[in-house]
Amino acid sequence: MSNLLLMDLPTEMLHRIFDELDVYTIISSVRVVCRQLRDTVNSYNRFKLKFSSIEESRLKLVSRHIQPSNVISLDLAGGHNDKGCIRVFLQNFNINQFNRLRSLTIEQANNIGFADLLSNVSTDLMFSLTINARILRPDTFSIILQLIIGTKLRKLNLNSFTYKPTIVSWPIQNTLEQLTIGGCSYDGYRLIVANSHGLRKLIIKNGLMSGVSEAV
Repeated sequence: MSNLLLMDLPTEMLHRIFDELDVYTIISSVRVVCRQLRDTVNSYNRFKLKFSSIEESRLKLVSRHIQPSNVISLDLAGGHNDKGCIRVFLQNFNINQFNRLRSLTIEQANNIGFADLLSNVSTDLMFSLTINARILRPDTFSIILQLIIGTKLRKLNLNSFTYKPTIVSWPIQNTLEQLTIGGCSYDGYRLIVANSHGLRKLIIKNGLMSGVSEAV
């Protein structure tokens, strides 16, 4: 029985193998082996891009070899120096071109670049949004609210955010099925549940704030 070479596998099977690899390995190790594998990588459209601000050189390499429309998941992390992963990312990519994005995760201590990214990202297919920031500014949350109202977002994770209904009302027009927030009052909890008709799972990381009613 002859040995089966990697290049002998059908394209779809190779793509399934790529599903288990990080994008840098696919670009720097698999793509350079031969022309056939290069063509197979070029036809792959399920890239999951993870990037931190300390990996700018890798990001430049990736930006030269993949089409943004072939990325379905984007994970941006601030890194230890926290100089702003979003700003570095936007210097190398046009976020408008990520038109097949299904999942977006941002982990950054500050809100630098949040508005530029969230206001321009394509949300036609997005079902999951995760934002981990020490403080979520009101203007950033206003953009998130617009995403909740104007898209078919199913999963929203705001780990460090405390919801206060006295500041902003929870939108009625939403398709959320799973929501994670840092905390909220009992009034906030009731408003979220009442206005989110499709909600199946609600996680409040730090529990409900004390008090049944919330003072302004």
